[in-house]
Amino acid sequence: MGELLSNPDVWVSFLTLVLMEIVLGVDNIIFISILTGKLEKSKQASTRFIGLSLALAMRVLLLLLIGWIVSLRCPLFELPFHIPGAHVALDASCGVNPEGHPVSGRDLILIIGGLFLVFKTGYELYLKLTKVETDHVDAEGKRIYPSVVSIFLQIILVDIIFSFDSILTAVGLVDDVRIMIAAVVVSMIFMMVASKWVSDFIDKYPGIKIIALAFLVMIGLYLFLEGFHWEFFKKEYLYFSLLFALICEALIIRYRRLTKQ
Repeated sequence: MGELLSNPDVWVSFLTLVLMEIVLGVDNIIFISILTGKLEKSKQASTRFIGLSLALAMRVLLLLLIGWIVSLRCPLFELPFHIPGAHVALDASCGVNPEGHPVSGRDLILIIGGLFLVFKTGYELYLKLTKVETDHVDAEGKRIYPSVVSIFLQIILVDIIFSFDSILTAVGLVDDVRIMIAAVVVSMIFMMVASKWVSDFIDKYPGIKIIALAFLVMIGLYLFLEGFHWEFFKKEYLYFSLLFALICEALIIRYRRLTKQ
């Protein structure tokens, strides 16, 4: 262990993984902030903490099963035809050369997870834009809050979906699972600290919430397309688009403040 810690290459790999996990965790933080924002104020902080703790435990478990995760890239079955525009690059270890379009376990997870994210956040966006809140109000006009258990289940589900990209990327950077787990723990601690700030910021500015929901819809669409190996755009473009939209919204907020004075 001492030799591992004294190796500068290990620290470079560790810091690279931490940064990568934080960047890839942006969409996860946004989703969790939107989910917990639907609860009572008194339950939001504890739900975020417990939800992220469960997500951390799930990621560590997936890292311990990393051999199985990697095997999910190999085809489970194949479609009897090629999908136009799809570019499938199989690992040599799969030992197959399919004639049709191969479908792996990873592909199925991305397709199902992407659809879930599109419909979930798309519905939330619809409610926000149309102000349809009748499903959150009882007959007496009192607000109905979702159950904490359902929030936890959605957090874990979405974290599993988002984890596959980061885990498979980590495999290409580091061979030691201990370094991967340490990087995940550090990045998750950062997410726990940042999630409250992100949640408060989204609640304070409605325009930011619209941008966040639209961003998650696009992330879900990206995951769905990636499941079919369609490479219409890169994920990095979504993050640049999010940054540009946030800068524009910040300028609008600043302008509104100046015009009110």
